[in-house]
Amino acid sequence: MDAVFTSEQMREADSKSIERLNGNGLLLMEHASAACVRQLFERFGPALRKMQVVVLAGLGNNGGDGMAIARQLASRTVPVSVIVLGDMDKMSNDASYQRDLLKNYKIRLVNETGRLSSESEAEILGADLVVDAMLGTGMNSSPRGIFKDAICILNEGGGFVFSVDVPSGLDSDICVPPGEAVRADLTVTFGKLKRCHVLSPSCLNCGEIVLDDISIPEDVFESVGAEFFLLDERDVASRLPDLPPDGHKGKFGHVLLAGGAAGRLGACVMAGRAALRSGAGLATIHIHRENYQIVGSMAPELMFSLTDEPYSKAILSEVMEGKDVLLAGPGFGTSKYAHGAMKTLLSVSRISSVLDADVFRMFKLDELAGMLDGRPAVLTPHPGEMAALHGTTVSEVQRDRVEFALQTAIRAEAVTVLKGHRTVIGTPDGKAYVNPTGNAGLATAGSGDVLSGIIASFLGQGMSPINAAICAVYTHGLAGELAGKALTMRGVTASSILDAIPAALGKILEKVK
Repeated sequence: MDAVFTSEQMREADSKSIERLNGNGLLLMEHASAACVRQLFERFGPALRKMQVVVLAGLGNNGGDGMAIARQLASRTVPVSVIVLGDMDKMSNDASYQRDLLKNYKIRLVNETGRLSSESEAEILGADLVVDAMLGTGMNSSPRGIFKDAICILNEGGGFVFSVDVPSGLDSDICVPPGEAVRADLTVTFGKLKRCHVLSPSCLNCGEIVLDDISIPEDVFESVGAEFFLLDERDVASRLPDLPPDGHKGKFGHVLLAGGAAGRLGACVMAGRAALRSGAGLATIHIHRENYQIVGSMAPELMFSLTDEPYSKAILSEVMEGKDVLLAGPGFGTSKYAHGAMKTLLSVSRISSVLDADVFRMFKLDELAGMLDGRPAVLTPHPGEMAALHGTTVSEVQRDRVEFALQTAIRAEAVTVLKGHRTVIGTPDGKAYVNPTGNAGLATAGSGDVLSGIIASFLGQGMSPINAAICAVYTHGLAGELAGKALTMRGVTASSILDAIPAALGKILEKVK
């Protein structure tokens, strides 16, 4: 599991590392540029010496990295030129040092201010490889002037785009590019991953990402600390408990699914099937008696609790007996009756809960937190539901997905899964995780119901809310990938995701063999 740093955390790590180098930041710059050149030769091999390379360098240390890359390429007989953007009198000291070294290597350097010349535009558009070293991690606003122009021209070209640390134009700390941003084919980043590398949609600008520690000591990173992590298969595998050989269905959890509105009952069936597919011993759907004829034959493995008054306190108290986990929300509806039924359900329940879908449109966050009253729970909103829960807009949620997941988790005292491309998991203790698995095939009706069923299953098997959420989100995404390979992404349905759960779990568990 890789730590993900903010730009401030990375600056702290850089500073501590430079202290150990007796204040010589140029040594780190040399390590960074060497890492980039190494990746370029690994990618292109001897063909790199026949490519026309252009380095676009800014005025800060990212530009210094770029000029050091140009020098190292030239020393290996790669034809390279440098275009420096902006007033060179404002260059950082380390970047100025790298610029002065270029004179010793007879590297052509052009300085552009104001607007790009037509010659430089043509050079960028005609290059086989462009090294983007314009802005780096210090960017926190929309690029303007010559930098915006250069980014737009670079994105129009057909050459390979290699970004140094962060594609120029991205804010390294947020999900959404603040303006124009380079679309890289390959990004080499230094030290630790940054948020823009792992969060959508900014991560889509990064292309393939290679991480190099540039010889920063590991204890430096440990001293800075991390609260945000990128999940990986090995970590997920370590969180999945072994199933005891003498186990029986009573040991593997009994999930209670609160059925909802007519016409949407398939959501509970899908979630129940997913719970069983991922290892739950038992799953019971609680619905109005008249709805049984609709769903009763959909899945013979499921059990049903049938009554004429499914959400009376007395009946709910009886139904809850012997259950380990409550799953509520899928297909529940948002009518006045549904709102009252959900309030009653949550007031009666004393077991771990997974809340999904319509729950987040019925209540605001503080009201929901009061009803949960600190009980173990996992919340699984998508961005629209998260916006409704907070009384804000989807665009605000998407702009800072990590913060919304964390604030929801902390205020509700419940693990929060903010679904979407690169799902974010927030915990009440202030840690966050991002999931790398999944594909566009998951954007299909019922996919979220499958996820909530897997989470409920893992909770019922005795996993903590955070481990259940982490393992379920990763498994769900991987199942979507496997279904997409078998059926194409357009052919993926919730049922095919569900059917791929065992294969996904098998692939994950191979990591612990």
